[in-house]
Amino acid sequence: MSKLSKCILLFFIILVGASCSNNEQVKAINETLEETVDIEQVLEEKQKSLHELEKQDEALYDEMIELGNEDIEKLQQRSKEAIKLLDERLDIKEEEKEVIDESKATFEQIELLIESLEEEEKRAHVEKMFETMMNRYDSYIDVYDHYIESIHLTKELYRHFQEEQFSETKVYALLSNVNDSYDEVERANETFNTYTKMYNELKREYYDEYN
Repeated sequence: MSKLSKCILLFFIILVGASCSNNEQVKAINETLEETVDIEQVLEEKQKSLHELEKQDEALYDEMIELGNEDIEKLQQRSKEAIKLLDERLDIKEEEKEVIDESKATFEQIELLIESLEEEEKRAHVEKMFETMMNRYDSYIDVYDHYIESIHLTKELYRHFQEEQFSETKVYALLSNVNDSYDEVERANETFNTYTKMYNELKREYYDEYN
């Protein structure tokens, strides 16, 4: 079930060393950028954990499909194991969202500093950087919502496998819903990654040109 392994997010934000500045506003902006990076460092490890759970889920799914209704007892056991993995993924995703929320709350402090920047070009660049990062945070909400929905739909499928006599017609219908939901996750993830790359480039330019 390859759709289950298509949810890897690329959260890593590149940190380029900022030179010191006597301008207090610039210094505060730089410190906020660095603090945001520090907050999000844990996301890479959470993504590794999610990826590992997704691979285990995919392996269990393949086994369940192969079993079909030939060994109901074993199928039910595997579906219980798979549901447990889904719950673990939900927990990690919630932790991930908490990190993103904390990052956003920190990054929003920059907005109050933008207008105090004297250089017009620098102010325009920071405004663009701020807007891009806020779009990134907004796009993550789509990733999160679709991911959670996909987990619930997958759990519904696995619960159906636990029934003594399950309907193959219903299995195909549920499977279609699951695949569609993971397609939505993938599309939302692509948007999130695009904004991440755009922000990283703007930040590199900011450090190179204005520090």
